[in-house]
Amino acid sequence: FLAAQGFTVRVRRIDGATGSERWLHVETLPPPSVAVVRDLTVDPDGAAYVGGRFGEDVLLKLDPADGALRWRRRFATPGGLVRALTVGDRHELVAVGAARPFDDAAPGTFTVLRLHARSGRGPRPLRRP
Repeated sequence: FLAAQGFTVRVRRIDGATGSERWLHVETLPPPSVAVVRDLTVDPDGAAYVGGRFGEDVLLKLDPADGALRWRRRFATPGGLVRALTVGDRHELVAVGAARPFDDAAPGTFTVLRLHARSGRGPRPLRRP
């Protein structure tokens, strides 16, 4: 479960069997920052990846056991807008977003960023099959 409200982003891990909260991660931003969550995905180990605008467009990795921040990376494109996340079977986080704000962007302009999911290092070029 995730929620963004004003200057605060909350990500909660809920136990599927009991419905109880396992952990809560909170990102609080100084005004006049804006907090908008765009997407969340979970890897096979249970780590959560959050993409959105928290003052600037960022990607977060949260620990599966306690929700602690493992790494935080700025979305690489200036003015970029994170739209979707997925984790591949090679421990690669792929983030897709607009290359720049939509009012300037040519139709179909987007960015694809690949990071090593464990370390957040990258960007790495995408390989073609």
